[in-house]
Amino acid sequence: MRRLIFVFSLLLFLSTVSSYAGDTAPSRCASFSASLESRAAAAGGVSIRGLDKISHELNSTGVTPVMVLLKQPQIYSKLSTKDWNDPAQLMSLYSATASASKNVLERASVNGDIKVRQIYQNWAGFSCDVTESGLNALLSDPDVLSVEATQKAYAQTKQGIPLMGAYDASRRRGYAGAGVAVAIVDTGVDYTHPQLGGSAKIGDFPNEKVIGGHNFGDADYPNDPHPCVATGAGHPHGTCCAGISSGDIPSEADNAGNFIGGVAPESKVYALKITKADEGSSDNDTIAAAWDWCVAHKNDDPANPLLVISTSFGGGYYEEACDEDCPSLFAAATAANAAGITVFASSGNDGFCNAIASPSALSNVISVGAVYDASFGKVTFRMSQGTCLKNAIVTDTTAADKVTCYSNSSVTLLDMFAPSHNATTCNLFSLGIKYSPDFGGTSAACPYAAGGAVVLQQTAYKNTGSYLTPEDVKAKLCDTGDFITDKLKNANVRKPRVNIGKAISEYLPQTGFLKVVIDPEEVRNLGATWTADGGATWHKSGEEIELPSGDAAVYTVEFKEVTAWQTPDPQLTKLTLGETTTLTGKYVSLESFDIELYDTKLKSNSDKSYAPGDTFDFAWTVLATDPITKPFWLELFVSKTGGFDIERTGTAITDSYKVQKMTDLLKTFELTRTLKPIADGHYTLMPSVNRGSISDALFEYYYSNNWMPLVGKRLRVHNTKNSNIDLGLNDTKLAYSDTNPNEVRVTGLLLNNGTEDLLRPGCWIEVFYGTLTAEGRLMPQGTIGNGFKVDNLIAGGNLQFTLTGSIPGGAKNKALAVVADSTNIVPEYCESNNFELLYDPALLPVGKDNGIDLAVKSIEIIESQVAPKTVAPGDELEFSVQVENKGTTVPEGNVYLELFASQNGGASLVPGVTMTWSKLIDPPAIGETKTYSLTQTINSIGDGIYTPVVIVNRDGAGNNPGDMTPLDNCMVSDQRPISILTPNTVKPTANLVWSDGPYFSTDYDTETITVSGRIKNTGTERTQPFWTEAFIGTKQYATEYFYKQAGAVFAAGAYCESLAPGFEKDIKIVGPYVKSKIIGVLTDSTDVVAETDETDNYGYSSLTE
Repeated sequence: MRRLIFVFSLLLFLSTVSSYAGDTAPSRCASFSASLESRAAAAGGVSIRGLDKISHELNSTGVTPVMVLLKQPQIYSKLSTKDWNDPAQLMSLYSATASASKNVLERASVNGDIKVRQIYQNWAGFSCDVTESGLNALLSDPDVLSVEATQKAYAQTKQGIPLMGAYDASRRRGYAGAGVAVAIVDTGVDYTHPQLGGSAKIGDFPNEKVIGGHNFGDADYPNDPHPCVATGAGHPHGTCCAGISSGDIPSEADNAGNFIGGVAPESKVYALKITKADEGSSDNDTIAAAWDWCVAHKNDDPANPLLVISTSFGGGYYEEACDEDCPSLFAAATAANAAGITVFASSGNDGFCNAIASPSALSNVISVGAVYDASFGKVTFRMSQGTCLKNAIVTDTTAADKVTCYSNSSVTLLDMFAPSHNATTCNLFSLGIKYSPDFGGTSAACPYAAGGAVVLQQTAYKNTGSYLTPEDVKAKLCDTGDFITDKLKNANVRKPRVNIGKAISEYLPQTGFLKVVIDPEEVRNLGATWTADGGATWHKSGEEIELPSGDAAVYTVEFKEVTAWQTPDPQLTKLTLGETTTLTGKYVSLESFDIELYDTKLKSNSDKSYAPGDTFDFAWTVLATDPITKPFWLELFVSKTGGFDIERTGTAITDSYKVQKMTDLLKTFELTRTLKPIADGHYTLMPSVNRGSISDALFEYYYSNNWMPLVGKRLRVHNTKNSNIDLGLNDTKLAYSDTNPNEVRVTGLLLNNGTEDLLRPGCWIEVFYGTLTAEGRLMPQGTIGNGFKVDNLIAGGNLQFTLTGSIPGGAKNKALAVVADSTNIVPEYCESNNFELLYDPALLPVGKDNGIDLAVKSIEIIESQVAPKTVAPGDELEFSVQVENKGTTVPEGNVYLELFASQNGGASLVPGVTMTWSKLIDPPAIGETKTYSLTQTINSIGDGIYTPVVIVNRDGAGNNPGDMTPLDNCMVSDQRPISILTPNTVKPTANLVWSDGPYFSTDYDTETITVSGRIKNTGTERTQPFWTEAFIGTKQYATEYFYKQAGAVFAAGAYCESLAPGFEKDIKIVGPYVKSKIIGVLTDSTDVVAETDETDNYGYSSLTE
């Protein structure tokens, strides 16, 4: 007898429902029934499999579990594929199979001891525990055709989605598995995971993602397939498989690592738990019962028929199909196929050279082997005894599309390969483990392949109106795969690695899109157009056309000639299926023209502070190649990072000046400018001339010399006005789109609760999105829409606003902060009512289960230190905080009481530094409230207006133990804000520069970018602690201003505790390789070091490939 041990291998089953292309169900079922009777006749009555095991267990324990197949009722062999989806026909079948099983069990029980384990519905058969007399009774029954020993099945333990072409070719074209469900037959699925439905707790089942299932392993919980439902502990294997096949796409800041969602992220999941508690093994009769369940329940949700089964369990050594050795599993797979369900199974992880495991060795199951999905160094595995490899322990060098050393191979039985090792996927979120970074084995390959089949079925049905038969699914995946040879174990094994893009391509329009942008606007107005068909059809700039795609389709884009302009050269291009290819045609004036900002000066005193409404003198010196006969603009912007990027003020900081003409080639414009409302602070001035991004800019070939940061002098802004404006928000509402999960709409009322009118320039209302700290503060990642501009608002008045926009990765996965006066230019009485947070409570980090529950009850700052009075870095801030202990225990030792600063009323905090030195306090006793009167030194956080935010026992700070309900550990001050202003007499003495670098190097093997260099303090005094950070971004085409990409974190920054004069510090920051982006690196990124010059704090990479 062959040994049979089932092992996890990771794979998916594809099932088919509704309308099908072809009908092989009757012949398939009739053939199985006939072969069953033929084998019984050849055996002289009953075919017995696993007799050695049956005899051994009867002799040692007196009882053995067996699986029994009976003569099939006539209806079984006559059902068509349509009948297998007809509830009335299925009820007739179930009645007939139940009657057959009942009759045999009643007869056999008279003469022997029999205890039923499973009774199957879709074929006549059951499994049971029997004594010797019970076995003899079954063997003598005329309706029993087969008896087999049950066997144990064990779980076999970088995203391969792009490798399979399942991203650009399918997901980005809208084929992500919608309308199809997959069954994960495994250790259960953690449906509380955010990417698997995100139920609030165990027991909230089903949900929108995991829409059904059954627990065959835990008898007390038949209707709950959660891995941890029985004991609180669970096996993650099934959850990992579900994540690979169907996990939802995570948000950009979800800390998901390499996990980018499943192969079919819009598909639904059925969870079939076949293991007890947290075990990793199951009996094969339970697997058969799970497959049987899938057939019976495949149309429970008609909008999402169960078309795929994935079973990453398996074992044994089979050199040929195991249909006869495993007749009950073969019966289960036959029923599934008859119902239109395609079954995938992993080939196993033993390193066999010409054999695979069961159930993948069944002729009606698709067997999946594994290839590495990338090159990530060397790996070592222990092979099973049946391998042909010389060493039991094998060290293998990984490479993309190389067959893994452990994957079982077979010339005749293995069907296909799919990616594996190391797969980042979902883990047991219920136990606090969100993702697994190294799930592997053929257990990972299987759901990859099955997810591909789900996408294939969705695509076929959407474009033809019919699902594919299991035979067609297998043929399509095999015929369109990329063939891979197993060079290590068996060079004769050459099988296709699934390529979803190719598999679905015949059902899609074989077209791509071409768009051509013509610059500059002036030549567009003169009639510049483009053609891709030799001049038969001409198109305007920005027009997008659809054309056939593919290697054979090569297009020549040509441009129409325009008098006095140099015509762009023709461009050759190919189109990618379903993608938009964008080209740019840049005309150049035959009279080459360039404007340069040659020099700038702040003519007024840079030591004084300026308030909005004050005037100062500034000079622009402009150099031109030719006399300028048309108007152009002089503008003044500001930066808080020395020019690394532009400050978000919503406009220039003064009225722009329009120069009507300039006849001299070099001219200085000395102008008196009035400062617009702008937040308090120290700013590097960023003057520009003829900014290329404005609509009426004069065309130049080169715009990057049109601006420069002013070196050595910064503008000090301090608003001395004591305003009685008090903006607030009311009735804010959040609405999600029914058709686009990324889109969101926010509405509400802006109130002016003060006694003074808000006048021009008014303020902005913006909605920021991001993640939350445990204390409920937003960590912003971006904004939705372009903001809502409010020009004026009378005292006591209100104004309705609406903001719409898109949030990458799903709007429901982010918290939102609605902020009034988001650029902080309105001097208000109180700013703590300027924001509203909108979020699903499930997005909050979970509190600690430690009995500790501290709460801030009040914060009060002495009136002499709040605005309009000013304080300076180094001053002592006097304030008191009340803290209550609502918990059941007192923290051991002291905890931190911290005061932070916010520039948006408390919605988010100034990053990287506290407003004052933190204080370790002795917490109050249980049930008591304690007042802490503190005098703490103000840190250098940059001049500005700040709302104080106090936090006690902040999660992750020092040795703080954390809190059960951290939301009330935080309180925003409702007093006037604090105005920090460095005295004019305090001159910057430190100066950070890049003494070497920065350098940007790319390692294409590890797909990383390293930023390195050396920072030096060329000043005369030691700096305070500071950060050096790298950011992902782009440079604006028309200006070359650098813009950080919202929510795109390159890597953790480099921290420097302090740097003495003349000393240096080596910097190294390693982050992921990103395509078509610029990396900018900035020292003193949080702007806490007072420097003599900040324009030398940064550098940029070139555009990545």
